[in-house]
Amino acid sequence: MKHRFNSMLVLGALAASLAAVGCQKSARQQQEEAAAAQRELDETRREVQKDLAEARREAQKEVAEAERHARETAAEARNAPAVGGANAVLAPNRGDYLRRHRDELITLDQKVDALEARAATATGKAKAELNAKVKRLREQRAALGRQLDTVGTVADATWSSFAANLDKSFDDFEAAVDRASE
Repeated sequence: MKHRFNSMLVLGALAASLAAVGCQKSARQQQEEAAAAQRELDETRREVQKDLAEARREAQKEVAEAERHARETAAEARNAPAVGGANAVLAPNRGDYLRRHRDELITLDQKVDALEARAATATGKAKAELNAKVKRLREQRAALGRQLDTVGTVADATWSSFAANLDKSFDDFEAAVDRASE
């Protein structure tokens, strides 16, 4: 009986040891998975920051180009016969208009980048939905950027309607970003 009791104690201790090893392995696996997820999140953050910095540099270049174009247009208007003085006033306003919208784009790009970072850490259906939203927003953003790139080429006669359409496009994009971020 004593021998049987000792055997049961040994078996109990062995079972407890195996359970503890199993729990340690599970905890270790969880730590490794958490570390891997953190590394992935850190990498995504670095990529987002890199993309954001690139977008800022690109926006600054585009603003500088638009300002240069506005100055040239203003100089041409001063040298050309004035038609009610509209050309001289319009060119600097286009530069301001472009600068304001480029600044808005930087802010909206940051929101889309944050949404993309959320998608990178999401899983399953949520990840797929966020990625689809980001893709649609990137496409809409690209179209908006192309439209904004034509500011310097719009004829004075069509400027008002062009600016109204571009403003509506900006409002629509901003609303889409806000909806996607909810």
